[in-house]
Amino acid sequence: MKRFSFRLSPVLRLRRAAEQEALRNLGDARRGRDAAAESARTRLEEEQAAKVEQSAAQRPGGLAVPTLLAHQRHVAAAGRRVFEARAALAAQDAALEEARLAWIAASRDRKAMDRLRERRESAWVAEGLREEQKTIDEAASRAGGARG
Repeated sequence: MKRFSFRLSPVLRLRRAAEQEALRNLGDARRGRDAAAESARTRLEEEQAAKVEQSAAQRPGGLAVPTLLAHQRHVAAAGRRVFEARAALAAQDAALEEARLAWIAASRDRKAMDRLRERRESAWVAEGLREEQKTIDEAASRAGGARG
């Protein structure tokens, strides 16, 4: 009996490659999301430090008005950077979710091809067993007919 051959092997290889690519993209998205989260934490710490500096400057006997205004501008700029970092984090979260869904779809497609291959191989094995049994039965009936 000849060897099993799955005619859709090229499709299965493509689906496996697509799943691996989707998994790499998911890893990249996770790293990007982690970097964005770290940036957002850093910006928030910077904003908090700027607010502490501003509070210290506003105590009685503190700084002159131009200096206080400079502190306010610094706090406002830090607040904008926090807002931008949070927006970048939200965008990275969306990209991560998109990459996750793409990987799930690619994985599902590859598993479907694997199951199809397994079913076809099982059918091929079963057909081989039927042919073998048929050959055995024919041999047995010839042997029985030769005796009688």
